[in-house]
Amino acid sequence: MLAIVIIGLTVYRSMLWAFTDFTLFFDEAYYWGWAQDLDWGFYSKPPMIAVLIAMTTSVCGDGELCVKAGALIVHPLTALLIFSIARMLFDARTGFFAAVTYITMPGISWSSLIISTDVVLLFFWAAGMLLFLKALHSGKMLYWVAAGVCGGLGLLSKYNMIVFPLSVLFFLFSAPQYRHELKRPGVYVAMALAVLVFLPNLIWNMQHGFPTFQHTAEISKVSQKTRHLEELGAFLGSQLGVFGVIFFPTMLYVFARAKSLWDNEAYRFLICFALPFLTIISVLALLGRAHANWATPTYVAGCILVAAFLVTRQRVKLWTIAVMINLLLAILAYHWHGIANVLDIRLTAKTDPFKRVQGWRELAKPVARILAQYPSALLLSDTRDTLAELIYYVKPHPLNAVAWNPHGKLENHYELTTTMDDKLGKDFIYVTELGDIPLLRQSFASVQTLDSIHVSVHEDYSLDYHVYYLQNFKGYPKQ
Repeated sequence: MLAIVIIGLTVYRSMLWAFTDFTLFFDEAYYWGWAQDLDWGFYSKPPMIAVLIAMTTSVCGDGELCVKAGALIVHPLTALLIFSIARMLFDARTGFFAAVTYITMPGISWSSLIISTDVVLLFFWAAGMLLFLKALHSGKMLYWVAAGVCGGLGLLSKYNMIVFPLSVLFFLFSAPQYRHELKRPGVYVAMALAVLVFLPNLIWNMQHGFPTFQHTAEISKVSQKTRHLEELGAFLGSQLGVFGVIFFPTMLYVFARAKSLWDNEAYRFLICFALPFLTIISVLALLGRAHANWATPTYVAGCILVAAFLVTRQRVKLWTIAVMINLLLAILAYHWHGIANVLDIRLTAKTDPFKRVQGWRELAKPVARILAQYPSALLLSDTRDTLAELIYYVKPHPLNAVAWNPHGKLENHYELTTTMDDKLGKDFIYVTELGDIPLLRQSFASVQTLDSIHVSVHEDYSLDYHVYYLQNFKGYPKQ
């Protein structure tokens, strides 16, 4: 039954993108570019997302569906891991309900169509939980070693994995029957191996001035040292859209009853792997900012927790209603354009959540023609999003594109890895949303306007770019 659900949903989600005109999201095109030149780290993320894209595109090419294929493959594998964890803790029936809860939750329905770091993080988080359980139940060092490697790979996926060992220690300290493991080598071998696997990314960050760590701190805004109750409220509210309007309150109810469930080893294990993570991200939201998806590892254990709680209390009907609501939300999102057309809803910048994945192919075509006319010129742009989309959609791919960065800021991977310092005398095709730029005329011997490109997406939303031919770079003017 679980196989039918997973295969059916995966085929359905694959068909959605196989027959759509939507383009890659900015981040997806950005990550695809990383996959063309693999390294141990990148400006904003560890390397695993690029490795996954490199694997899928090496098999089926660089089309949008192949770039996204990792999400369509890995989420079902994560669901199977959740099934295995729940079967060990409870039984196969609970495993079925937990896995279906995961594969149908709104956050996963959306994430299945977008290749992101959460895809690989959730897989390694679930694999780590399963291996930790097996290590506890069998006492075999092999499982501790595998759990450590898995933890390191999780850190190479997303730094949120750092919370995993805290949950491990929380459980070991709180469970008298397993506290002796703190005196045995297994847990420490696992942690040492995790650090060893993660070490190449740490070295890469050291060599590049720790850009990934700085980026993580900047987007969380924790340095502001103020309280943001509205951010906390928005974050917790957003979890209804990630886990579900019934499942998230159910999980909070289970947390509230944690004292009465604490003596049950299975519930204690799951609470230790769900509550700390949600608490930490909630604190981040209170102190700065937290995006809705940051808490997703909570729901690896959370799916099992709510499934077990509802099933053992004969609330299968409530579980079914929750799943049906989640599926309905997914269908509404997946087919919003068609639904809007049937209901005669005018799509605008405010009513179309897919506006940012439209128009890039049309923008790339005239840019590609201009680059073909000036074969010695390099592609140049001033934003990460524009560079990522053009590098992907212009054919042949201008992988030697450069970021225009006269102020020397390091705010994306292009600014970290490309430079104009060694390109004196070079010519460029500059694509920008900006109009006349005085710095250009100070930096080049000749600045020629070639084209103004307008790609209409909706009546109030369009892609508008100017294309310049820049000759003989003289260097950035002194600030």
